[in-house]
Amino acid sequence: MTALPGQGVAARVLMFVLGSCGVFAGLFIGVLHLIVDAPNVVLVFLPLGYGAFSITLAALMRRRRKGVFRSVVGFVVAAALFSLFFIVMGDSSWWVPLILHTVMTGLMFTPRVRAYYGL
Repeated sequence: MTALPGQGVAARVLMFVLGSCGVFAGLFIGVLHLIVDAPNVVLVFLPLGYGAFSITLAALMRRRRKGVFRSVVGFVVAAALFSLFFIVMGDSSWWVPLILHTVMTGLMFTPRVRAYYGL
């Protein structure tokens, strides 16, 4: 069995890091909502869901299945579009996630990573 190429490992590490940040942000926002008794729970579940899904996909990336590749690329592209939406709406703090998700998309489409997944 061949190992995941370096570009895939880089994308996987970024997914673990950003997923962990999402989980911690969701937990932090959840604690703040409990303290101030705020009813808006969407702000809690959005980063938690992103983080959990990102960590799950990163853990599955070592499996050599086309579905895993498509899921990772779809998730990363959706997250990049989500970031782009907020930038268009005027929030300039979303540039870093947009750049990181764009880099991950580029890493997933390198020839060695595509060959690893049989594409």
